[in-house]
Amino acid sequence: MSKHPTAFRLMLILGGLLTALAAADGQLVRGTVSERDSKLPISGALITLELVADSTVALGSTTVLTNERGEYSVRGRATGTYRVSAKRIGVRRFTSSPFELALGETEQVDILLDAATLHVLPEVRISESNLCVQHSADRSQVISLWEEAKAALSATGISLRDRLFEASLYRYERILDPKSLRIIGESYTESRGSFRAAFREPEW
Repeated sequence: MSKHPTAFRLMLILGGLLTALAAADGQLVRGTVSERDSKLPISGALITLELVADSTVALGSTTVLTNERGEYSVRGRATGTYRVSAKRIGVRRFTSSPFELALGETEQVDILLDAATLHVLPEVRISESNLCVQHSADRSQVISLWEEAKAALSATGISLRDRLFEASLYRYERILDPKSLRIIGESYTESRGSFRAAFREPEW
């Protein structure tokens, strides 16, 4: 039996607290995203960390954006098998091979993205003939354009969710005489922060 039972119990409690803190912090994946040819950092890239049952079935995911230096950091919700994907307008999508994350582990995943070549879709002219026809040659181009639009919308949503960008909002208000439209009062305010909308409909 230990000569210092109190000290031994304190060590056990401390060990339990450290384990609990590691579990609370979760598993961390971080790295940088760069363009392959120029090696320049890519900011605003969508980084998705997926917990997967195998190479095809996703159980849950978390998405963040890279900062101005191309850096990202995203936490996994549980131990298990993960994969990282990256997408941004103008570059090809990247998906890593599955990897394991243990409790409290940090994994470094640096990503190189290739520039994507976007094709211009053929011109559509309205005529009397039926336009509801399929052109299999254009299918891949349409899909790639929709992926670009989806990436832009997703990045906007994450920016609002995480309040990543701040702006200065200047608001001018004037009170007019309803008959002569003469200005009878005005005010000016300035604020800085994250905004969902820069304009507001007038209140009548």
